[in-house]
Amino acid sequence: YDQGFADGGGNRDDIFDAARRAYDATAVIEVQSMPTTGRPLPSTWPKPTDDPLPARWTRRLLILAAPEAGWLGNAPEQTAALLLPALQASEGQVELCVIVVSSAGFHALARSGPDATATEHLSADAVRFDPRLIDQLRALLAGRDFDDILVAAQGPYLALLDLHAAALPLCRTMERTRNTVLQQRAHFNVWLDRGLMAGESLGTGHIRWGKAVKGLTGKLGEFTARYAGKQPGGGHCIVIQTPDGLPAAGYVSTQGEPLSPETIISNRAHLRKAMAARLRAFGGATRLTAAPMPDLLDLASA
Repeated sequence: YDQGFADGGGNRDDIFDAARRAYDATAVIEVQSMPTTGRPLPSTWPKPTDDPLPARWTRRLLILAAPEAGWLGNAPEQTAALLLPALQASEGQVELCVIVVSSAGFHALARSGPDATATEHLSADAVRFDPRLIDQLRALLAGRDFDDILVAAQGPYLALLDLHAAALPLCRTMERTRNTVLQQRAHFNVWLDRGLMAGESLGTGHIRWGKAVKGLTGKLGEFTARYAGKQPGGGHCIVIQTPDGLPAAGYVSTQGEPLSPETIISNRAHLRKAMAARLRAFGGATRLTAAPMPDLLDLASA
């Protein structure tokens, strides 16, 4: 008995041996969960905001679904926003890398239009993993480095991209549009505003919006944008102010162009967008010394 007890792991010299082995036998064995992957799926990416740093257009990637790119003539229901017109109106569309997700796979956004096989609606039953699509997506992204990715895809198109997300690069900012058609357009415009042309510098950070007595206000860093009201000659005036409440005079852009603290816009519906653009322009500007340099003779006599 003693030999068998010892062979089974027992210790007769330990008075707590029986209690310890009884506790170990009834203890719940913890099931180890599957390790989480370090590559988040596009469906889990957050919505675009003005918090991330702006990026050069040459280092940005836009992935559009076929409905967002306008490739489907007759969509079964309007759950996706048509984003191609806004993209074509932006300054950086030439330098931007754009890939379209369709029922036929992944394609570069060609100016000549899509193939006939890519204009068919993608159903949820047809979404499946295909190793050839992984190679197709990797070939489209070969030789490019990205800092910012936006996915504008919904439903089965987003599910198809999730299945082949291993081909996507990991970068600093990864976002996607979501929710209603109006919100998708708003998210896309926020993302477009973060694009940088060559030699351009913009202020970064979150713009804090508020309502003053006379209208909308926005604050970024030390600068405050205020709506100064409608002008007698037409248009609406925006004034950029410093912390002391004075107009932000004496600032120049990275190209050496002077920045006026006052801006006139014709359409008040574009007020928020124009204020954000002016705040970021001043946030990346340089202030010149307004006071003249003192005379060396005056300094010597003093």
